[in-house]
Amino acid sequence: MINVVKPLLIPGLIMLGMSTASAAMVMPMTSDFENGTDNMGWTNATDAPPVVITGDTNNYLQIQSFFNASSKASTGNKRITFYNQDDDENGYVSKWSGDYSSIESIAGKVMNDASSDGDLYLRLGLKGTSGYWYSNAAVVVPNDGDWYDFSFSLSDDFTDQAGSGSAFSEELLAIESIRLTHNQAGGFWGGESMTATVGFDDIAAVGSVSNVPLPAAAWFMLSGLAGLGGVSFRSRKA
Repeated sequence: MINVVKPLLIPGLIMLGMSTASAAMVMPMTSDFENGTDNMGWTNATDAPPVVITGDTNNYLQIQSFFNASSKASTGNKRITFYNQDDDENGYVSKWSGDYSSIESIAGKVMNDASSDGDLYLRLGLKGTSGYWYSNAAVVVPNDGDWYDFSFSLSDDFTDQAGSGSAFSEELLAIESIRLTHNQAGGFWGGESMTATVGFDDIAAVGSVSNVPLPAAAWFMLSGLAGLGGVSFRSRKA
């Protein structure tokens, strides 16, 4: 199934959150690139990694691929694919690794530059402990230089490239890596080659706030307030 995106009419909310790989992600969670220098863990493991582009009012992450441009073939970056995961070698713990069971969707903004070869077919990939999952539905982004919103619901159909036999709902309990990639044909979680310049911004893990457990201290405080309310009510009835 192919979903055509519509242009954004309102700016996305800047949402903050923190997590560790062994705990449930705190929602809402986002990568907004507003510090102007940090790619917030998003990379593509090539010698042409994504870079933060600073603007007058907003910053975003740009990734370029060079497939048909022979003069730039030496970069080795031929796919619009980038990801966020733990990096043991450099001691980086991804805020995007962890328990996705309470997350409803992955959303954000995307721009496909007019210089790109054609439409971008954006898919979401998630690596669990056993499988490599990709969204069966793609979001089509035209190469017109405009910003569009995208959203992948985790309740939609995902396919495991590895054929691990694990249930997607079980894999969501321990996601190790998240990626966004251009893949028109589907069938695997890797990217297809194309020449393109693409921007990403406000990549967010969206979930119900009610699904996020309150700290024990907060529950203790609420219980105390409830108790005081009960005492006050009984006093007025006496």
